[in-house]
Amino acid sequence: MSKKKAPDPFPVPPNVRLYMLKQHLEGEPWRVQNRLEWLHDPKRTVGVFLRADKLYIVTESQAESGVWLHEGPVSVLTATCSDDELAPVVREHLARSRGNLNVDTRQTNNALPHAAGVKSWSAFQRSAYAVSICRQKSLTITPYRREKGHCDFVPASTGEIVRPLDRTDAELCRAIRDGLEIAKRES
Repeated sequence: MSKKKAPDPFPVPPNVRLYMLKQHLEGEPWRVQNRLEWLHDPKRTVGVFLRADKLYIVTESQAESGVWLHEGPVSVLTATCSDDELAPVVREHLARSRGNLNVDTRQTNNALPHAAGVKSWSAFQRSAYAVSICRQKSLTITPYRREKGHCDFVPASTGEIVRPLDRTDAELCRAIRDGLEIAKRES
């Protein structure tokens, strides 16, 4: 009589299992833990950028290497748009966010600068303010400030705005706008 095997609480595809085992054997068990957490409760992330009285909303997805990339189409709204316009777009982009992308991270996606009508990321970044919205166990809005002398954003010193997942659209939009105000003050 054979024993029945208990169902796997984290159904992981075989190729991912082998990749996780390889990382564990190479001394990177934290990557395995992060991957298991992601499979159980995926981290979904969206970038919201304010530039020249327009909001640019883009999906951020994670490559297998752990790098976060802008992916898919960019939604463009006016900065004065209503909460009824902004919240559904942000929630749609959160739903599109994915992990374990098998992509070449050296290839850049220039959809965001092109949507703004500029040629490069550095030209876009010079006059933009940014927040990142992460949905995992809660909604975390992280304001970013422009890094002087670099073409990148770094988290603002003020910290994150954390809200429960079940917040209304108005509360979500208020937190996004508050985060953008913090980004403006610190840039």
